[in-house]
Amino acid sequence: KMAAVTGNADDTEGKNPSLRLIQAQFMAMVPLRFLRWKLDVDDKGKAVMDMEDQQKLLQMTVHHPLILRYPTSLAYRQAFPKHIIQQCEDAGQEVCDELYEVYTSLLVSTLEPTSPCCYKTYTLPCGETVVLREATQIISHGTTGLRTWEAGLCMAEWAVENAVLFQQKTVLELGSGMGLTGLVISACCSPAHFIYSDCHPNVLANLWENLVLNCTLRQEGGGTVNGKAGGRTDKLNSMHEDSYHSGHTKNSTAPVVENCTADLLEDRANEIEQSCNNCQHNSQTDTSHQERAGEGACQTELRSCTNTTVFRFGDDNIGNLSWYTGSQPHETQLVQGSNMSVMCLDWSTVTQEELQSLAPDVIIASDVVFDKELVEYFVALLVKALLPATGKSKGPIAFVASTIRNQDTYDFYVKKLDEAGICSEDLNLGSAAVFFYDRQQPLKIHKLWMSDRTR
Repeated sequence: KMAAVTGNADDTEGKNPSLRLIQAQFMAMVPLRFLRWKLDVDDKGKAVMDMEDQQKLLQMTVHHPLILRYPTSLAYRQAFPKHIIQQCEDAGQEVCDELYEVYTSLLVSTLEPTSPCCYKTYTLPCGETVVLREATQIISHGTTGLRTWEAGLCMAEWAVENAVLFQQKTVLELGSGMGLTGLVISACCSPAHFIYSDCHPNVLANLWENLVLNCTLRQEGGGTVNGKAGGRTDKLNSMHEDSYHSGHTKNSTAPVVENCTADLLEDRANEIEQSCNNCQHNSQTDTSHQERAGEGACQTELRSCTNTTVFRFGDDNIGNLSWYTGSQPHETQLVQGSNMSVMCLDWSTVTQEELQSLAPDVIIASDVVFDKELVEYFVALLVKALLPATGKSKGPIAFVASTIRNQDTYDFYVKKLDEAGICSEDLNLGSAAVFFYDRQQPLKIHKLWMSDRTR
């Protein structure tokens, strides 16, 4: 049985919000070049951190119990103390011996096999903590669904601010990825039932593990960074306000890991690419990832935390998923001890009757509008999902968050919505900065519903 994991850093009561800000960014693996500080500065504008603060920061980050059990990537843990040392040296501050020792010991870890996965930890305004296992690499030929993307963070943040829209509702998420948005809504917005869906088998397997992990943490009292959970934390909101994303203009059990060797990845490359070309309808998969993910990332394999089955990209067989015990392709599987379910949802084959049998009140999706072929599948799916069920006068409403990487693709999406008779309304983004991400890129959230003429 997994023991409860709670924080025990000296500063957990918020006596030093500057260190807590750094802690929150470390746990979410904010790129160090974007790291924000609220420390005192010297006459040269350099952040000042005395030796006592350096020691506290180590306890709140690399030595924190949650990080020891669910670590950020090794590369990030190596770069973080180096960054702190550099900041202190630039400001003429004496560096504590412990900081050098941690940095040296982490450098020695480079000789060990690199894990293909890492964990990111997010503290929510409601006092809960979400821990996510994600791939350390952006995938170039397989799926991008093993990472959390900016639109998902944007949607989660907006949902927290608009919790009333989800309270006691059945929520269906299309393209859930690693599950952050749903976990945030489940923790902070009190839905009656939350249904996660995706198509790629590896994404589904790791999504399931993330849900089980977070349910276990909450049930055993370990789901908080600071050792306590409670009501809405305004102090936490204000702590995040100076994070690097706040420049955005408003209104607009330890894991068992399969070691991933270069030879194995090379042998699998062609097979993976061919398999994934057959799953273009997946909300997190397409053959033009360069727009979204860039090039040069290696393929990875992740092993389930709770069993010994390896889920490889391209093993497009629902029978390989140990969590799935149903017999139908679009059947949901309940996460024990929760109001959350997971389903494999093939956008190209699911019927209107199957979607309506889920009886969603609200449908959400994030970062699914980045490829024209995918847009075609997505809009066709929305038509099926948004039409009123037999005997009902109204269908569900949908909220979609998008990062606009290609204006032509987005305009194509808007055109397809109109042709399908789907009404759209742009919404204001959340006004409170909860998560750390770059908001300088164009992000949109819009509400969708079926027009009367189409019903």
